[in-house]
Amino acid sequence: MAFNQVFNIEGNWYSWIPTNLGILNFQYVADESNLQKVFGKKNYEITYDDTHNTKTIYIKNTNLSDTNFFNKLRYWIEEQKDTAEIIITKQSKEFTGNIKIIYQDKLEIRSKFNVKENGKTLIYNISIHYDSQQVATPHPSDILHLTIAMANYTILKKVIHGDNHHEQKIDTFIGVYKDSFDPLQILNSFGKSIKNREKIVKDTTRTSCFYIQKKIISAFEIKGYLAYLSTFKSLFFDSLSNIDKKEFTKKMDQITNVAESLEASVDKIKFYND
Repeated sequence: MAFNQVFNIEGNWYSWIPTNLGILNFQYVADESNLQKVFGKKNYEITYDDTHNTKTIYIKNTNLSDTNFFNKLRYWIEEQKDTAEIIITKQSKEFTGNIKIIYQDKLEIRSKFNVKENGKTLIYNISIHYDSQQVATPHPSDILHLTIAMANYTILKKVIHGDNHHEQKIDTFIGVYKDSFDPLQILNSFGKSIKNREKIVKDTTRTSCFYIQKKIISAFEIKGYLAYLSTFKSLFFDSLSNIDKKEFTKKMDQITNVAESLEASVDKIKFYND
């Protein structure tokens, strides 16, 4: 595709791709059963090099347009149906590669990435290539930069981890963070998500069977959060400074207390509705 303009997204963007075992196995990266669940049976193609150390995944519909954060781009990209190409190569203890998110013949978002086996993720060299006759020049803003970085992280996580490998999608709340990998920021995202679950459970205005079931399911989701959180701590706690270790421990205790309170609330709901 020929584009006459390039818009670069500044900075390096960091996040974590969840793993309960503490190590991502390349054998299960772009696993076809996960790709089918996430994108649909007819919406992807995957090829391998001769050594099977490089996988190329072409996705006909990434479903990025269905995500809340991508609605921020509606003012900019009217036609939101997108495809993607992800090339992933296994190195010694990491995966590297490139991402292209393609909007027909109008625009491409390109980036490079590095994912450590422990899930630590770096996305960099993000750029937007477009035809200025079909797409308005993007206005540089922190929201735009974050949204584009988040789009790259989301599609990468879908391919590597498979958001739909469990029904609750408990790991889809983690964001991207500019310039540095900060375990405390990711821990905060765990805490915020658990607090959101607490609001659902303790909302006394919604008493239909649907919401009662949703509240009960939240208890199972919280156990999933805590399992990921335990692995996350085992991977990154020792790398923190002494001050950050104290803060991390404090926040972990707070999250655990909220989780226990939430589980008690769910037990009460189950008692009154059995």
